[in-house]
Amino acid sequence: MNTPDTRNHAECATLAGRAARGGNEPMAGTTSSQGFGLVEVLVAITFIVIGLLAATGLHTDNARESRIGEWQSTQSVAAHQVLDRIRQGGYAAAQGGSYQAEVDGRSYTVTVIVAQVAPHVKQVTAQVPPILSSSDQMFVTRIYEPRPLPASR
Repeated sequence: MNTPDTRNHAECATLAGRAARGGNEPMAGTTSSQGFGLVEVLVAITFIVIGLLAATGLHTDNARESRIGEWQSTQSVAAHQVLDRIRQGGYAAAQGGSYQAEVDGRSYTVTVIVAQVAPHVKQVTAQVPPILSSSDQMFVTRIYEPRPLPASR
């Protein structure tokens, strides 16, 4: 049994050597790791770069989709302006052709197609061409069907 006073000579020499070297050496059978290695740093940088590239891609997609949504909204407003003018003039007198609509200070050509789908029923379709080649055409359709007036009492 070793008490502090009865340590063997080899154990005392080991403790003395460790104290002389600053006491920071690991005990036998253990390894020392201080700080980060080059591999860990490179892996962390790789993950950060991949994350930043993904975020940039999402931002680019979001900006493009937002712009397309803005174009579709403009197309819809132009189509509804023309259809409202036709409604004010009466669907019964609706004629197909090209109409001009102004949205946010810009003029758009809207093509109107009128079809007789049944006696006294017209289908009026406004077609707005794409604003840019990357957007789609917009179609807005309204059906006009005259309704009888309610009977008076």
